[in-house]
Amino acid sequence: KFFMTYEKFTSTLNMAEKGNLDAIVTVANYYAFYKLDNEKHEVWLEKAAEKGDVTSQYNFAMSLISKGNMASTKVANYWLKMASVGDDMAKYELGISYKLGRGFDIDISKACGFFLEAFNGGLEIAKYEIDELNCSSTRVRRNQ
Repeated sequence: KFFMTYEKFTSTLNMAEKGNLDAIVTVANYYAFYKLDNEKHEVWLEKAAEKGDVTSQYNFAMSLISKGNMASTKVANYWLKMASVGDDMAKYELGISYKLGRGFDIDISKACGFFLEAFNGGLEIAKYEIDELNCSSTRVRRNQ
């Protein structure tokens, strides 16, 4: 899927420029894995993330974090978008964000809520945070 003829790439790029999400993701992946052009990859990755592609949202948020933007409100907003569609890893990351004040004010109650949601969704790593913060269902407010 990453190797394309010039004609196929031109056609896909044209569809991506018109807002076709599948084409945007394909172009982002093309630049990431075939052309190895990180700058163009990130441009298209952000476009895919903004269009609602959950995998792209996660990858773009992690890209921002890898550049030292851990406390970014933009990163936190991607976690919120992903959590709103049930992504347990995003819920875990929101717990970390609230625990450490990354993109939000520190709020242990909200952190616990997100860790509990992530754990209840099957993300075992959240159990460590639940135990560390001594979270209990009676201590936690509804997050939304």
